[in-house]
Amino acid sequence: MSSLSLTLLIFSTLILSNNSYSAPVPAGQRGNEATCYTFKEKGWQFYNNMKRPKLPVVGDKQEMLLIPDNQYQTGVAAAISSPVKPPFEVTFSYSTWDDDGSEWAIWNSADGLAFFFLKDTSDYGTPPDGDSLGLKQEGDGYAVLFKLYGSRSISLTGQNNRLLDWDRFRKAYSQRQWIPVKVAVTKDRIRVYANNQPVLNHHADLHTRYSGLGFSAGTGAADAEIAVKNLCITPLETRTTQTESGEPSEPPTVKDKNFIPAPGLEGLDSWPVSPDNMPPQP
Repeated sequence: MSSLSLTLLIFSTLILSNNSYSAPVPAGQRGNEATCYTFKEKGWQFYNNMKRPKLPVVGDKQEMLLIPDNQYQTGVAAAISSPVKPPFEVTFSYSTWDDDGSEWAIWNSADGLAFFFLKDTSDYGTPPDGDSLGLKQEGDGYAVLFKLYGSRSISLTGQNNRLLDWDRFRKAYSQRQWIPVKVAVTKDRIRVYANNQPVLNHHADLHTRYSGLGFSAGTGAADAEIAVKNLCITPLETRTTQTESGEPSEPPTVKDKNFIPAPGLEGLDSWPVSPDNMPPQP
């Protein structure tokens, strides 16, 4: 190499190192772009229990009204045919409201919303009404449930809708406020964030035979308006952030200390027989 060529090479290297160099992005900060879905595009399948054959209702393409107010004994579901398998992150917002509901009227508004994933939706069948929240009862799959009637709560169910985890969550009834939700799913963990707080953190080897994803809702003798909007899905990289001890770092679970439980209610699966209306608790 001539002295002139060597000089030019050194000069070019100095320019690049001083002006064009950018530090590599840490692995924990990388991510793939989100795919946001509209509810009017092809690929959605809508189901109902035939008592309300025109539900769900899609108005604005980003928003879906699963059940309007004053609709009783209603079960609906909406599933997208595009397969979604972990690792992924889903974000959406939901709204719940009842014309005679309130933070205190825990027996007025029913029954709630479910977001399901890794579920067989090829033959969804008739969505059940009431506290099943429109969920297909049998088979694999997982669901995050926002329950209104009797106890404002958030829960996670697995195969055959078996309860895996739950927490009290006052904002399950949102009084038409849009509540943001994020569900992060890897091969061995499900994390749920609601109202910008970490709520559920469940560790298990997930069943990934199916890849159906969607929403369902149900009402019974009580009623509520239930809607969702702004569904986005982001593929996640297959890596975990390690702490100094070598264990994966996990966000703490934040309990909703403002929750007002129903008197005598101990769990999610056994609801006491009660009238639709109960006076506010002191």
